[in-house]
Amino acid sequence: MTRYQGTDSRLGNVSGHQAGGVGNGSAFYMALVGDVEEFEVRAQGDTFDVPSLGNSYPAAIETAKVRPELEVSYHPQNTSFLHTYLIPNSAGNLSSHHMAYYANSADYGILFGALPQRVEVRFAKNSPVTVRFTDIGTNWSTGFQTSTGNFATAVSSTEPMMSEKLTSVRILDGATVIRDMTSLWRRGDFSIDYGTTPQYTGTTVTPSDVLQGVRRVRGSLEVSVNESAKLLPYVTNASYLNVEVGFQNAPMSSCYTFYSSVVRTNSVTVPGTDVQRQRIEFECRFVTRSSL
Repeated sequence: MTRYQGTDSRLGNVSGHQAGGVGNGSAFYMALVGDVEEFEVRAQGDTFDVPSLGNSYPAAIETAKVRPELEVSYHPQNTSFLHTYLIPNSAGNLSSHHMAYYANSADYGILFGALPQRVEVRFAKNSPVTVRFTDIGTNWSTGFQTSTGNFATAVSSTEPMMSEKLTSVRILDGATVIRDMTSLWRRGDFSIDYGTTPQYTGTTVTPSDVLQGVRRVRGSLEVSVNESAKLLPYVTNASYLNVEVGFQNAPMSSCYTFYSSVVRTNSVTVPGTDVQRQRIEFECRFVTRSSL
């Protein structure tokens, strides 16, 4: 398990951007992903023991399965990678991609045939928007050596977008707004778990394919309010609501709507004030995105 942090951590999507085929290290052209906070290269796996009759220890320990993974935390500087591969605007299939990573002149590799297992978007006052995702792939590259030049377009002078650019936080009953918290929110997040699993065939220890499963969409919002009664009837009546989170400014410029959400609330009064701090949790069938 290797974790990379700091300014030397670079990441790029090479799907459809390499000339000469995968493996030609000098021909990669990195599509911009964003300002990488950290990433972790993992190769988790399963083993099995070969019994040794008459002995108290096994004859051997064999590798049964290896799961190539890349966990990334980054600040998006555009939505190209985010919306093409992590949060597509449909309930259809995800698109596989190749992720290249670079930390220093002796450590460069590619995760092949990857699909996201889980994607989370986090935002909080006085902080940049953060995307964290876990990719599962079919294999790793081995022995690649290249210069940082191929990663030049994976680094940008564009500053990450601050969460203050969040310009729409609303809860709707159908098309009717029942809570507008655009000026009251403090922090929040939403995540999509795609139920992605690797598939193994034959005697190979690496996956032959990676398939998505049934996705689960969840999120939460923390807001400062002076009343919380509006949501309570919907919570106690087990109503379905729509939750809207919108970024109107570049580079996000997107509105995410969480349809048919089951909503739960938890409110605490701040001592010495008439203000409540409320945490709203929701779980929904699917999420779509559009322009504000």
